[in-house]
Amino acid sequence: MTRRHALAQAFLSGCGASPWWTPRWGGLFSFIQEGETKMPFNFKRYLIKVQGGRYYLPVAARLVWFREEHPNWRVETEPLEIDAERGIAIFRARVIDEDGNVLATGTKMETREGFADFIEKAETGAIGRALAVAGFGTQFAPELSEGGVVHPVDTPVTALREREEPPRELRCSDCGAPITEGVYKLSENRYGRPLCANCQKKHTPLAQPRG
Repeated sequence: MTRRHALAQAFLSGCGASPWWTPRWGGLFSFIQEGETKMPFNFKRYLIKVQGGRYYLPVAARLVWFREEHPNWRVETEPLEIDAERGIAIFRARVIDEDGNVLATGTKMETREGFADFIEKAETGAIGRALAVAGFGTQFAPELSEGGVVHPVDTPVTALREREEPPRELRCSDCGAPITEGVYKLSENRYGRPLCANCQKKHTPLAQPRG
């Protein structure tokens, strides 16, 4: 056992925590299991200063952190309401472990007046809130505070890669079938590419919608 590992275990024992307890506040380590150590996720490099001088951890960074620490866990999203005419979208996201236990949930409503891509924004916001409740960037999630509002510093999660502007004629990238703008946007957000309903079944979502 290394000196660093011994110090870490002594710290955990003093806290009354079990050896597999996972602190998320960016301490000396982020995971200890069976004599192994893993360096913590460096969330500080992703922090953004928003209104009021507060710091904010974007949803994309929370999702990277989440996947690094728990590759067998997943995030499921569920549209509670999508009204294109009224320009309202409401999504719920759930953080689920490998045994199917729901560890955290988050809900977000967005309007067309507040954000042009309101459907993607609502889903991304729900994912961010669920991850914050699960402990990923909680202290840097001002949207969780009562009345807390974060202006659009977050783009949809698919902004982890560069996105092109939607073509004039929207088609599935796999089979070439024409698709609607709504299907295009939802597919870009969930799969990172425009897919028709049939082709979506062949791909794994970035954040899995609830089945």
